[in-house]
Amino acid sequence: MLKSITISPYKENSSFGEKARWIARSLDQHDGLDNTNACVYQEDTDHNSFKSSSIEDPDFCIQYVRSLDFVRTPYKNIGIFEPKLKGRPYEENVMGLLDNIIVHSNNQKNALPERVRHKCIVARPIVPPFNNQNKMKRISLKFNFYTSAIEEDANIDMIIIAYLTSFTSNDNVTLNILCNNLQETLDYVNKLKENLGLYKKVPLYPDIFLQTETSIHATCHCFIDASMGYDIPIHTMLAVASSNPIITSGADGLLEWVDEGACYKFRSYDGCRDSYLLGNIPEFSSLKENLLEAFKNRKLFSEKQDKMISVCCNSFDDKKEDNIGDILCSLL
Repeated sequence: MLKSITISPYKENSSFGEKARWIARSLDQHDGLDNTNACVYQEDTDHNSFKSSSIEDPDFCIQYVRSLDFVRTPYKNIGIFEPKLKGRPYEENVMGLLDNIIVHSNNQKNALPERVRHKCIVARPIVPPFNNQNKMKRISLKFNFYTSAIEEDANIDMIIIAYLTSFTSNDNVTLNILCNNLQETLDYVNKLKENLGLYKKVPLYPDIFLQTETSIHATCHCFIDASMGYDIPIHTMLAVASSNPIITSGADGLLEWVDEGACYKFRSYDGCRDSYLLGNIPEFSSLKENLLEAFKNRKLFSEKQDKMISVCCNSFDDKKEDNIGDILCSLL
């Protein structure tokens, strides 16, 4: 049995910290690995679901890589890395120190600097067991779009403006936004409405609701992922696990694992917004077209929903094929 040690900042109550914890749990359960965990920070021990013990001469050390928390060890260094934006030179420096890089899609591999791609391996992303959508779930009156404003570079302004300019209060539709700070997000939404200035006397904007609970995945119908990053956002994966059709560009590689027939795909291009860093920019008109199609063509939406329920909801299960543990064992 191979000995491995995971080194990662598990303490964070964030998408990054959550993904790092999922990977550590997956490796803990792998039959071919004796895995233990080393904390980057003392506070990491607050997550007591991880066994942490000393280990001598591990075969490799594994990190869910973030440049500021990178730890260089004398052993074989393997990094699980999802590039968000292109153009960060310090990330390229860290990639150069790794013996192998594991990414979650070929699109992510192609987003890495060319000089490190030769040591890059693609592995299926995973989510923990999640209650799948009830197969009897159907749309009654309101069609509930939803999205996440939690991740960075979510292009949340584009999503909100596309929604506000595609529908009115006369449409039976809502946009639900998952966020961390209700008041801050409410102020942001109101500012966007004010800047649009579509209605002077009678406000005819469609409904927008803000939520902080992940139960949103069970109550909404269609998830919008217009993220600028090349990482697969955590709530996009949870939406798939909840059997909800996704509106996406697929630039992060989502459609390498999820049947495109269960998703709506909008056009996008490499570009930058408020930064020199390159990312994936939605084509605004195409994003609007997809919102309207999902809302108006209920037959097509039902077909996509059925495909999610029957096949795609298991896309990110922790299973043997493309398993990170098996990939690690194959490297030695």
